[in-house]
Amino acid sequence: MSTGPPRRGSARLTRDRIVAAAMELGDARGTAGVSMRRVAEVLGCDPMALYWHVRSKGDLLDAVADAALADLAVPDGGDWAARLRATCVDLRRALLAHPAAAQHVVNRPPLGPHAARVTEAALRVMHSAGASPAGSARLLQTLVSYTVGAVAQSLAVLSGAAADRTDEVRGALGGLSPTDFPLSAAAAGHLVSRTGEEAFTAGLDLILAGARRPGALSG
Repeated sequence: MSTGPPRRGSARLTRDRIVAAAMELGDARGTAGVSMRRVAEVLGCDPMALYWHVRSKGDLLDAVADAALADLAVPDGGDWAARLRATCVDLRRALLAHPAAAQHVVNRPPLGPHAARVTEAALRVMHSAGASPAGSARLLQTLVSYTVGAVAQSLAVLSGAAADRTDEVRGALGGLSPTDFPLSAAAAGHLVSRTGEEAFTAGLDLILAGARRPGALSG
């Protein structure tokens, strides 16, 4: 932490401006592209001046991850499960729009004010549907883990870190012997990992269908 006075350019610095610059870099280059030096270059200031506003790169990425959720909200009115579904769809889109935030969230859940606001709203929806605190927490953790996992998979494919082997897997499954693997052969067209929104919402609907069962969110 810097103990001296702010350096060149720091008089016009704010935490919000620093976070916005880091998000811009992260959108273009991912977390590896975000450094205090690069952020300072974007803002035209001495890198040490940033430490008057953020404690570390980790603190900065925490803020970037939370900023990605600034426009996220739980819809008002309607069926409780449909409201949670819409929130998860919006969360996926928000994270995919900001790769650095998404990469950071995979390893470190956001704990900032925007995340806290959405968490409270989601818990309120479940509470109004009769869920217990424990049941609400279980469902929320499941939905967030599923959504973040789907985002991580999509980013890996998009970045080239993981090959999209859809056609290869489909061919391998289609070549299975119906005699030795009758169920796998019959389901071959469906046993393929997809990363699009349609596949994501199909899994989301399965989770929420289970949550609708009587007693699923109690105790």
